[in-house]
Amino acid sequence: MAWLTVFLLLPLVCHALKAPVTAGQAPALSKPKCYIPHGDDPDIHCSWEPADRSLSPQKYVIHWMQDDTGRKRDAGDSGGIIPRASFRSHQHMCVWVTAGGVSVGEEVCFNTADIEQPRAPEVLNHTLQPLAIIWQVPCSEMDLLLCEVQYRIQGEEGWIKGNDDVQDTFMLEDVQPFSMYEFKVRCSCSNVVGAPSSGWSNSYMVRSAEAAPVGVLDMWIHCGESSDHADCNLVWKELPRHLARGEVTRYTLTMENETRGISAAELKPMEGILGAVTENRSRCCFYPSPLSLRSVTAVHLTAINSKGATEPTYLALPSPGQTPDPLYNLSINVTMVEHEWKLKVSWNSPPEVVDEYVLQLDEVCPPQRFDWIKVNQSGDTVMEGDFRNYTPYNLSLFGISSNRRRLLAMTTVYTVQHAPPKVKRFQVSRLSSSEVTLTWQKIPVFESGGVILKYRLGFFNETPEYEVHHSTDSYTFSGRQQGRNHMAWIYAETEAGPGPPNTINFFIPASTDVFKVVLITVSLAGVLCLFGCCGHRRVSCSWCHDKVPDPNNSRLFKPDQNIGIWESLGSPESNQNLSCLEVIETEDFKGKDFPEEENTPSVHLENEVEEEQISEDGEDTAMAHSAARNVAGDPGSGVNSYSEMNDREGAEVDGASLEETFFPDYEKHFMPCPCDMSS
Repeated sequence: MAWLTVFLLLPLVCHALKAPVTAGQAPALSKPKCYIPHGDDPDIHCSWEPADRSLSPQKYVIHWMQDDTGRKRDAGDSGGIIPRASFRSHQHMCVWVTAGGVSVGEEVCFNTADIEQPRAPEVLNHTLQPLAIIWQVPCSEMDLLLCEVQYRIQGEEGWIKGNDDVQDTFMLEDVQPFSMYEFKVRCSCSNVVGAPSSGWSNSYMVRSAEAAPVGVLDMWIHCGESSDHADCNLVWKELPRHLARGEVTRYTLTMENETRGISAAELKPMEGILGAVTENRSRCCFYPSPLSLRSVTAVHLTAINSKGATEPTYLALPSPGQTPDPLYNLSINVTMVEHEWKLKVSWNSPPEVVDEYVLQLDEVCPPQRFDWIKVNQSGDTVMEGDFRNYTPYNLSLFGISSNRRRLLAMTTVYTVQHAPPKVKRFQVSRLSSSEVTLTWQKIPVFESGGVILKYRLGFFNETPEYEVHHSTDSYTFSGRQQGRNHMAWIYAETEAGPGPPNTINFFIPASTDVFKVVLITVSLAGVLCLFGCCGHRRVSCSWCHDKVPDPNNSRLFKPDQNIGIWESLGSPESNQNLSCLEVIETEDFKGKDFPEEENTPSVHLENEVEEEQISEDGEDTAMAHSAARNVAGDPGSGVNSYSEMNDREGAEVDGASLEETFFPDYEKHFMPCPCDMSS
């Protein structure tokens, strides 16, 4: 009887293995969906929804039974495959899934002929008004055909599901003009429960029809420092797609001047547009106006496509030559949105009424990116853009009231900052015994890598530190100890931290030491000048020595008035060679007469009055006689002519020595006389 008991309990055990999962067992799965793909793959593919992945992983096994023959195979978390060799076509089959030997999902049964997947449909054509797509059906029996459509605008992430009861055509309502739509279709050719649908067709792209644009252009004017708008450019942003509703072919620009004259121009869209177009963010167009903005007081701008034009955008310009209003002391706070290329900007409200705010962002370093956004009365906003780290941007806040703009405040911002570099040109500009002034070069904004908050100064081995405003480039210290060396340091700080220090050494002299140094220096300079003037006769001063006779006063160097006589007589002095002078030292010349050489006349002056009354004619006559004697072969004539030279500037005659032989000062300066030799 034991075998009978086992036979009766076996169906109950098998039914328990296929029973639904109860509490405490492995998590249940969704009902499996099985199909045979269209194409060359004959295997059966089954899929199910996985269990909660936060739980411990399970090892799944797929089971199938055909003609009372059961088989199994390992499967993954979301599906498994039954090989073609393991089942018979057009036969009944049941499939279920277990985990750890326990069934974790419902059993599904089907005929293998009913799970063959049809081929994917092919979209053939479309219409624009209304927007509809037409595809080729993959089924032979139209009564059993059932198709599904999904679509989206190009660039969007999610898909929108269309109607499920269409067969070969789908029409889209509420179409956005001039938008690129993407469509996909799949169909089912059987009304059997669980019959698979085909795969999705290839994406089909359609651009909807154009319509007249709506809204207004976001226009702004970007100016330099000129007050007459000579360096101003009109800039505006392209309309977003949902506002342009077509391709903008041209812009119409109208300008008003001071005399209320009006000029108009048509501008075509240009290449080189900055930025990327998205649904919420449009490209920024930089259009240098072909018409000068000098003396322009207002501009109007309109965008035009094939279906119509936008409303004109109006912007009033400040009057040419008008002095800008002073800036308000507004607080602008800028923070970087974490892990995103965004700047969060907030400010306090100015005292005047503002209809609209405009935040303008200029990049300081090339390439100079430029952008702006318009903000309502909220007082805070978020700016998006392709910001770069460690790059300075000039942020300007404008207010628009009654269509007129006014600059309210401006500041320099960074997205990410780093420590500043070393401060350059740190030096002493003024030094005295009582105080010292240190100067440095302020770090330029394009080198700082962040907003310079302050400079810090101090001295080594000293506790106090001195904070200096970021706009200051000098600092004066007083009361420093005299007569010793000092070493000062300086560094800059940003939000990222301090930069490397720069140092300088200097000496502060005591007040008494300065007086001694000056006195010693002046004394030494005087002594050196005295020795240099009196110690060397080659470099002599007129106040240290007697006058040296000037050779230019000699008659030999004066032009001869009787040049004809000289030429006829052929004076030998013009090409006479210098004679050698032999000096003989004698014992004593006192009281002795000097020997007179033959034919060497001595010169005697009767008195000083007689010397002064000598006329120039007489001198010329004497020169002529002397030349005649030289021609006649008078020996020593060259020497006599030289000895007779009279130096009027330096020669002085002593009346008491008229009886002695006269030696001119010029000869005594260059050639010794007997009296000099005796001394």
